[in-house]
Amino acid sequence: MATLNIALGAADTVNNERLHTGQVNINCVGKRRTQPVTALLLAAEKNDFYMVKLLLDKGAYELKRPSIPNGIREDISEDGLRYRIYRAMSTPAYISLAYIDPVKAAFDLSTDIDSMAQSRNIEDTSQEMYNELSNSIRAFASEILEHCTNSQEVYILLNGRETATRTVDPPFSLLKRALVTDQKQFVGHPKCQKIVKKEWLDRQPLWHTRNGWLWTILYGLYCVLVYECLMPILALIYIIAPCSPVTKILDNPKAKFIMDMFSCFNFLVLVIVLNIIIDSPGDVSSNTLYSRFLVTIFVYDIALLLKEIRQVVRHGGKAHFVNVLTYIDIIILVSFLVDIIMRFLMYNHVGNLLYMLLYKDLWTPGILILACIRFMHYIYNSLYLGSMLLLFTAMKDDVVRFLCIFAMVVLSFALGFYYMYVGVDKTAFNEFSSTVATLITVIFGADASTNLKVEVLYNTTGGKYDATRPFWVIGYWLYILFGTSTLVVLLNICIAMMSDTYARLKESIDMLWKFRRTQIWVDYFNAPVLPAPYNIIPSVSCVNALVASFCCTKERTIEGTTDTFQMNGGTYLRQEHSLKTPLTYDELMTVLLTRYVAETGIAKIKNFPTKTHPDFQMHFRQGHTLHNGYIQSSRNRAYMADIVLG
Repeated sequence: MATLNIALGAADTVNNERLHTGQVNINCVGKRRTQPVTALLLAAEKNDFYMVKLLLDKGAYELKRPSIPNGIREDISEDGLRYRIYRAMSTPAYISLAYIDPVKAAFDLSTDIDSMAQSRNIEDTSQEMYNELSNSIRAFASEILEHCTNSQEVYILLNGRETATRTVDPPFSLLKRALVTDQKQFVGHPKCQKIVKKEWLDRQPLWHTRNGWLWTILYGLYCVLVYECLMPILALIYIIAPCSPVTKILDNPKAKFIMDMFSCFNFLVLVIVLNIIIDSPGDVSSNTLYSRFLVTIFVYDIALLLKEIRQVVRHGGKAHFVNVLTYIDIIILVSFLVDIIMRFLMYNHVGNLLYMLLYKDLWTPGILILACIRFMHYIYNSLYLGSMLLLFTAMKDDVVRFLCIFAMVVLSFALGFYYMYVGVDKTAFNEFSSTVATLITVIFGADASTNLKVEVLYNTTGGKYDATRPFWVIGYWLYILFGTSTLVVLLNICIAMMSDTYARLKESIDMLWKFRRTQIWVDYFNAPVLPAPYNIIPSVSCVNALVASFCCTKERTIEGTTDTFQMNGGTYLRQEHSLKTPLTYDELMTVLLTRYVAETGIAKIKNFPTKTHPDFQMHFRQGHTLHNGYIQSSRNRAYMADIVLG
């Protein structure tokens, strides 16, 4: 422990020199309250940037992430040590200096802590403590994003370490990592939303962003005309000449979303028309129309299934099938495909007619309901309805918990009523299934008390005994007790739970909605252009993708533009920085961390006379973009060696 105290004596000049000369074993393990500790652990807990950097530079072993307890009985001290390690690893000093990519490391660390908090050994004991650590790490990542001063820096940050140049289809690797790791605060940040929305509206007509309902109505008419009425012509042009000017109209994220929405809407309308309007063909003309509808829906269904297959290839099977909605989409499409095939067989008088009718009349209506509800997925993109739909879906946990308790209460009373009235005529309680159904309808306002008015006679040795009165009394008391338990207690508890959930989510619903909307937007950035059913037609671009694509390129740089805008009666200069010579991701991360430690006051900024450009501080204070030569080295864990000093 003496060696450990010497290692932590940063304020003392002699001890500081001993650290620099390597006379101290910085990896020694001491004891504090019977728990093993190291100098790096203590320095990280104190969020001491200088000491963490010095220890890491001198070869201190990095902190290892504890394993998740999985069915292992452990002492309280082990749980306390695990929490201390995570608390030290979640400090900005350790995250900034121990990892090459601090933001990505913060994402992964918060995910690990969330997994730890959801483990069975911690979920019902100390989950709140781990949730606080996870929230602090998410806040750190958002603060790093906050210190970006222009669009170029945000682009570089969101694109991640893979690339630093902007393309028509930007990789946005860090943004996608934030979506996977559930970084709602980072994704919902205004600067992130500005850049993502700029990409979302790329190649869309600029006039549709003007204020006023007339412009909104005009843009709606434009979408119906271009992406619905003229879609067959535009799709044919795109298939034949994918490098034509039509590409600018179709090959952009928002256009892909609108075309996909219209495609699913058309498929849903065709299915509804088939099942409701022309379900029973009569004359020859109806038979012809019926067969054409079957062929059209069959082609649509195959095209939508092909779209699902391409999504699996694009996202990866593991990432794609982790979403429950994927299985729902597959069930809907496969069910409609089976229905169409059975209708073909019925149309040609082939197969078991009874089985086909049962499938068509019993299974297909449920799938049709599910398909209509699934179409509501596109409402998430709406500014006015998206947040309401998100609140609606957030109530599912409360409803499920209520239904579990309600089911147990109903089954309990159903057993009692059934046992009491079994063998009695003229009542719905003489069968168990009808008893359950009758009690469930009570919650919807039905009056089941009429089923209690029955005549009950017992055959005894002394003759018949009239037990009608006792049955009425006991039956009504059980019915009153059931109504009180369900209508007065359980139903009001469910309403209170839903009200509490609504009030809790209302404060952060804007951030949650932006996160959900961004998930939809990013999915269409690199999505195929043509929707179903046009995606089943081979195009020239498919051939060009196999060979070098010389006729059109997707990479472009954004030239710096300068114009003026009016604000508060004055004229101001608006300038967008050129992306011809952008910072690398590592250089930008150095700049952002420097700004972070300077503005938060947790460390001091040293002058930069040697290893950095002499004008660094001026550019740093003004928030201007730094050039590649301003920072020489940032690709190791001590890249803040000459920036953050105590």
